[in-house]
Amino acid sequence: MRLGTSCNPTFKLTQHQRDVMLLNRIQSLLGCGKFYGPYSESNCLDLWVSDLSMIVDKIIPFFTEYPLHGAKALDFRDFSKGVSIMNQGRH
Repeated sequence: MRLGTSCNPTFKLTQHQRDVMLLNRIQSLLGCGKFYGPYSESNCLDLWVSDLSMIVDKIIPFFTEYPLHGAKALDFRDFSKGVSIMNQGRH
C-alpha cells in the first residue's frame, strides 16, 4: 500500500432472496464464499468471495471449465488477467 490504498479482487453473485437454496448450493459447490444481505430495498442476497487464494484456486478454475458467454465472458477474462497480475505480485 505505497499509495495508501489497496486493491482486492472480489467475485460477487447476486440473487433474489427466494433463491437462497440456489446460492447455498453454489457456495457448497465452490467451497467458498460468504453471504451478505438481504437488502431491504431489493430483497437480494450476495455471495462474495474476496480472498485472493480462493479466487485463484476455486473461482477461476470453475469458470474456466464452465465458461460464461457474452459480455460476462469478456468481464471474466479481464478479471482473470487482473487476478493473475495480482497473484504474481506485479500490481
